[in-house]
Amino acid sequence: MDDLLEAVPILRIFDVQKAKDFYVGYLGFTLDWEHRFEPSLPLYAQVSRGAVRLHLSEHHGDGTPGTSILVAVGDARGLHAELRARDYDMLRPGLEHEEWGLVVTVTDPFGNSLRFHEATDGRETERLDPIRHEFVVAGTPEKAFERFTGRYGEWWDAQHTRDPETYEGMSVTPRVGGSVAHRHRDSSPHPIGEVTAWEPGEHFAQTFTLAIDPAHPTTLDVRFAPDPAGTRVTFEHGGWTAATAHARARFGDWPHLLARYTALD
Repeated sequence: MDDLLEAVPILRIFDVQKAKDFYVGYLGFTLDWEHRFEPSLPLYAQVSRGAVRLHLSEHHGDGTPGTSILVAVGDARGLHAELRARDYDMLRPGLEHEEWGLVVTVTDPFGNSLRFHEATDGRETERLDPIRHEFVVAGTPEKAFERFTGRYGEWWDAQHTRDPETYEGMSVTPRVGGSVAHRHRDSSPHPIGEVTAWEPGEHFAQTFTLAIDPAHPTTLDVRFAPDPAGTRVTFEHGGWTAATAHARARFGDWPHLLARYTALD
């Protein structure tokens, strides 16, 4: 009978609070126990989630920063959605479609990499359905429409532009056929689409080519309807085809961007 039972990775950490924020607060592990030989000496602790156990150590010689571990998961998409919904500014992981399965990779504050892997049979069909979000904002549909289009450059995050340091905003030509473009200091506007629907207070749509081959544009479709609490906004990023489906998983940051829109006065 094989006498090998289990392997428990030991990961080096350098800051206890940052480790707890990442492993417990962000990844959803439970802190099982902590040990110090004396109150002022390095920490050694165990965290766990499901059947997975990890040891975290401040001790010199216990692990090397930059270690990578592979963690098998049953639902990579579910984990990806869970992590993207958490308020953790340091990471916004993607969902990678590899020949060997789906992978969500995160890096802890100390350079250790955790690769959450869902094995597939290689025949997974890439999704073509729209990325859809529905929510309610304050104010009338006319106001909600104006905030979305007229203040596009305010709620858009500069980190999602080709040069965050020089980003100055967004320009939207208010008509069907009008340009939607990022504006950068000392450079020409960088187009990311063309207006395809302009119905103030009701409907805005555009082609969308940010991080997409311009020959195969996707679409943004935003509808505004009265709601007892203000305006119900229905947002869809669609138009996915076989030529662009591989890029769909990159766009997990819409909740972050739409939260910035919702927060506008």
